[in-house]
Amino acid sequence: MKATTTTQKRAKAYAAWMADCIERHDAVTFTIDWTLSRNCEINPQVYDLERAPCLNVSGCGYDKGSAALAHILRYLPELTKEQAKAVDSTAGCGERETARVLRRFGWRISVNTTPHTYDVVTLQKATPEEVAKAVADYECDRNRSHA
Repeated sequence: MKATTTTQKRAKAYAAWMADCIERHDAVTFTIDWTLSRNCEINPQVYDLERAPCLNVSGCGYDKGSAALAHILRYLPELTKEQAKAVDSTAGCGERETARVLRRFGWRISVNTTPHTYDVVTLQKATPEEVAKAVADYECDRNRSHA
């Protein structure tokens, strides 16, 4: 997925750094910080290694946590353009949906939520069995919706 804004470029670089860490250490952990907003209560923020923001998520009426996850993880370097679009389409649909789509493409995430201060996210490669099950579940859901 093409990065055009400054925050998108930071997100792309941060996702590349995370993928590199996973290759060397099997997993990487990062946080989604929740900050107070004047208009819509709290907004999620992910910062790169220099504490510069990697995304802009604001507004009301949708799951902003999953939007933050999708907007960062769509830049994982191993995702194809179509896979990145599928990950991005989960923005606002809930963390469980983002995790489900990522698992199909070989990634596993777990999110440990704190009472709206920060969320701890662990990202790692999914096992081949997890990927096969996620693909089979996706095909089953797709066939059911077209019946």
